[in-house]
Amino acid sequence: MRNVVRPILIVTAFLSTALTLLVIGISGPKADSGEEPICPLSEQQEKEAIEAFHTLAPIFKEPRCINCHGAVDPFKEGGGHLGGVMELKMEKVEDTNYGGMKDEPNMEATLKTCQDCHSLLPGWALANHPSISFTNKSEQQLCLQMKFESGSPEDFMDHIAHDRGGTPFIAEAFKGTRALDESGQATYVNATGKDYELEPPRITHATLIAQAQAWANAVGKKYWKQPEDCGCAPHKYKAKINQRWEVKSDVGIHQSQLESHADFLVDLTFKSEGSFFGIKTVPREFVEHAVTMGVVCDGKGTWVETWAVAGMVNAETHEMTVKVRFESSPRQKQVTCYSPNGPITKSASSPGFSSDSVSTPLSAGFRLPARVGAKRHFEWSLPPGRNTVDIEFIKAKS
Repeated sequence: MRNVVRPILIVTAFLSTALTLLVIGISGPKADSGEEPICPLSEQQEKEAIEAFHTLAPIFKEPRCINCHGAVDPFKEGGGHLGGVMELKMEKVEDTNYGGMKDEPNMEATLKTCQDCHSLLPGWALANHPSISFTNKSEQQLCLQMKFESGSPEDFMDHIAHDRGGTPFIAEAFKGTRALDESGQATYVNATGKDYELEPPRITHATLIAQAQAWANAVGKKYWKQPEDCGCAPHKYKAKINQRWEVKSDVGIHQSQLESHADFLVDLTFKSEGSFFGIKTVPREFVEHAVTMGVVCDGKGTWVETWAVAGMVNAETHEMTVKVRFESSPRQKQVTCYSPNGPITKSASSPGFSSDSVSTPLSAGFRLPARVGAKRHFEWSLPPGRNTVDIEFIKAKS
């Protein structure tokens, strides 16, 4: 019987050592990061921001807005301009690539001809550059555009309220005049066969300002620029954790090996002020094999671990501080040893363990870039055991 019991105790000792290693020292932590910043708005904040822009978005498709922002091109046939195709005024400029002179449009001179019909607003012009066009763009694309073209919520609101370019296009749009003077109104009547009437948007300028402010407030100043789609699209993040340990020993007449591996995802929920938290219960198992004094033992064991990931995103540094802790249930195992006297099966139980029992970089906290793909690798060993934990922050598919 002694030849049977001794291997069982050896294997149990190796298992206890391996589990203890999980909460002891660390060597050589490494960090890496991806490219896309993490949006730390809470689920409620993000929901409010997206709903606020959904309320705001229809104004950008109103004729008074979209006609100037890409829908009408007066310089091409079929461009939708009731006054017909406008002629581009050309000028001679130096060709810096090939020498000599070349013809180029003189937009300042060209746009002056717009005053022949649109003189109610001096400086009448189009905003049809692709970067500020409203045509063929989804709500999310328009949301991204509003953020990108503005440096901050205050800058965005200044434009909505006062048209920061200096010429009050937005105010004129809400009058519904299209800045048409008598000549322009006559052209409208001739082109449409309808009497000229004011055609303002369906909402007032005051309503637009209120809707825009609601969205700007929901996004907030911290996350206006990074990440660019924060407040425009829903986000879900997960912590991907890969934990492995193995114990190998070959000392004299005793050889032993134990292995366990877990690969799982922890759903993260963001709260206000950039904090996040996630918890995951993970079934674990291990296999072990030991040989000593001609006796071979094979065992299997199971237990349950609970992993918790918590952290905080710093909007100023674009870093996050992360803490990871875990706690296990008691471990149950069954070992069968084979000797000349025949097989004997034994069951055993050992206490659970927790990362809180010893200070580690996992539970003490570590820093990472607040970006999708940011990862950290922990690796440590205390012979005969070797442990690794890999943590990566990923973006879940919506």
